[in-house]
Amino acid sequence: MIEKDLCLNNFTIYHNPRCSKSRLTLELLKDKGIDPKIILYLETPPSEKELVLILKN
Repeated sequence: MIEKDLCLNNFTIYHNPRCSKSRLTLELLKDKGIDPKIILYLETPPSEKELVLILKN
């Protein structure tokens, strides 16, 4: 399915390496062959504009 493939190619995870659930999620994605863009949100918090865009999606 093309839509699914397009979504998986643009996957982003807001990651906290100290969080077990975040690490597990990243591991599950990689096990499925998904190589997401990783944003360490504690080091680089999203701007207000980025948060609005995230919530719209």
